[in-house]
Amino acid sequence: MKDLAFIFDFTNNDQFNEKIKKARDIGIRTIAFPDNNNDIKNIASQYHLNLVEHEASPELSADWLKKLIQAKQNKKALRVSVDLDNQYLSDINQWMHWYGHAINESVPSDLVASQGVTFENFIASYQKYLFINNKDETQVTISGLEVAPERVELIKNRDDLPFEFENGSLKITIPATDNWQAVRLQAHRPEDDLTDTQF
Repeated sequence: MKDLAFIFDFTNNDQFNEKIKKARDIGIRTIAFPDNNNDIKNIASQYHLNLVEHEASPELSADWLKKLIQAKQNKKALRVSVDLDNQYLSDINQWMHWYGHAINESVPSDLVASQGVTFENFIASYQKYLFINNKDETQVTISGLEVAPERVELIKNRDDLPFEFENGSLKITIPATDNWQAVRLQAHRPEDDLTDTQF
């Protein structure tokens, strides 16, 4: 689903103000309550969150990140039932702080990676992403690119990664991680070709 990683189905309407703020702070863009009353609609609108009809969703669990990547591969958001005391909210908050922009705007890519999952930004198609969960330093080969990227970087710290490109094959060595991380493949940006207009 474009422009969407999660849908939070809050379990009840208690503390709805705090719940809406928490969702906004984490980077969640779509929420639902059992009763989407006018007060909730007004506050959600103030925080620019989408409000949808509530569903009986699976509870947010320890494997949320694996399920999120799988959902995005299927062009869907991960829809979960959640409350303020859920122990995984802090983990989501941290991960979304690093990768929220990339995962929210990702759609499946035609690129093929020897390890991990490839996406592209549906707004800026010159940005491709590799999401990978590698416990050891890993060399990944990606095929399907017509030209070499201008830059390859770890999104978390914006660290440049050296790469090799030959005959449509991109090779990157990716540092080890303790969870899913994302690499950005930055192609030439059309806006870089714009020149100042003189009046």
